[in-house]
Amino acid sequence: MKHTLDIDWDNVDFRNPKFPSTEKRTDKDEETKNMNTKRAAKLLKIANYYGRERQVCKLMEELGEASSAASEVLQLLAFSEDGGKESGLEERLEHLASELADVANVTEQILTLFALEVEFKVARQHGVDKTIARIRKELGDET
Repeated sequence: MKHTLDIDWDNVDFRNPKFPSTEKRTDKDEETKNMNTKRAAKLLKIANYYGRERQVCKLMEELGEASSAASEVLQLLAFSEDGGKESGLEERLEHLASELADVANVTEQILTLFALEVEFKVARQHGVDKTIARIRKELGDET
């Protein structure tokens, strides 16, 4: 099955578009690219060492921890009178960021171990498209 990432830009409502700069790449961009390459190599070593079954279990564990961290953030936002501002929201958000980083790292390993990179990108774009369509419907914008 062949997958494509067709983005229908004409039908996306960008009220305040923020597109990446088209300027020449900087040394900082190159440094970031090198860091990403090194991180990917390390993640591949980890994935190959632990293997498919253990990394799927690890993903389940990390997803649970991220869910718990998100629940703590929601609890502060929804149930504190100050919207969590003085109730430790910053610490909870840092914890959530840490757990999401763990999920992202293990997810990347799973995608590699099972050769799911293309399917993931297609599914991710499909999810974005579905959400945009849902928002349009809610706003009564059927164009």
